[in-house]
Amino acid sequence: MIKMKIGGRDLNEDLERIKLMRETIGPNIDLAVDVNNGWSLTTAIRMAQKIERYDIYWLEEPILADEMDNLAKLADETSIPIAVGENHYTKWEFKELIEQGAVEIVQADIGKCGGVTEFIKIAAMADAYGLPVCPHGSAYISVPVVAAVPNGLFSEYIQGIHDPMGQVFIDPIKARDGKVIPSNKPGFGIELNEEAIEKLKAKPKPSPEQLRRSTKKGWRWPPYL
Repeated sequence: MIKMKIGGRDLNEDLERIKLMRETIGPNIDLAVDVNNGWSLTTAIRMAQKIERYDIYWLEEPILADEMDNLAKLADETSIPIAVGENHYTKWEFKELIEQGAVEIVQADIGKCGGVTEFIKIAAMADAYGLPVCPHGSAYISVPVVAAVPNGLFSEYIQGIHDPMGQVFIDPIKARDGKVIPSNKPGFGIELNEEAIEKLKAKPKPSPEQLRRSTKKGWRWPPYL
């Protein structure tokens, strides 16, 4: 599966990008769309109706994470499964999401939701409602956890992030041909590469400009279009 990020000010440009991506990858590869909380409810409904024709596997974080009632309204208006969870915390928020019908792909982030134990509880809750889990975040933790639950769907793997991070581990998990395989070592199979860590510690710190996360156009907030 391929996931693309959109959610800019130019909705027509977003539509063109989705159309081009679908034409490029063809009909046999799943395509997910991540909006990063970028739309209002009205815009999300309108855009979801327009992109349904491109066979979207899921629509991720279309509106603000706190708007659970609006996520449920959106889910009622589109055939595209709604994927959320990376900005929700503990089993209690996921309980509310699930009971309101606001989520169809549960993306609890193991580093945010309360750790591995809490994630397992969230996965069990989702399983009781027939929902899959696809955790947001590091593959080094999520791969073995996804493999350990009956409703594990995918493990998110961002090559540009995970591959550089992998240098601090001995024999890190890597994606091959679109698949990731858990380590057969104890626990998460993580062993630190102390030599690599020392080399990274010796590098100069990045400048504030390098750390700046906003775009040249400025941060999109609030996302009311």
